[in-house]
Amino acid sequence: MDEAVKVTAIDLESISEALVRAGACNSIRSANITAIHAINWKEGRVFNGSEISYKRHRARLRKIGLDIAIPYKNNRHNVVTFVREQRQVTVNKQVTPPSWYKMPCHLKVVGQ
Repeated sequence: MDEAVKVTAIDLESISEALVRAGACNSIRSANITAIHAINWKEGRVFNGSEISYKRHRARLRKIGLDIAIPYKNNRHNVVTFVREQRQVTVNKQVTPPSWYKMPCHLKVVGQ
């Protein structure tokens, strides 16, 4: 295998998925509505709904670590996706075939 196969696999989840997983929302529909408020907050838009609605969405987002009462800054927030799990893929070059395996004859190295 090529040495460039050293890959880190990352599972990402959206704001909606994080809200449902954290138990902040009971349905994906309510999670999507709250996620829209988070995206609007990221883009600097002002919330123009009712006070109760604002507090509800803020409480949900705080459960996953986002506070829409604090102005958004790129270096402080990761709004688009959350890393759920990371895995390291490594290359093992000392792999030997099992004793019962017969190597194909037609796959010979050119130049020997």
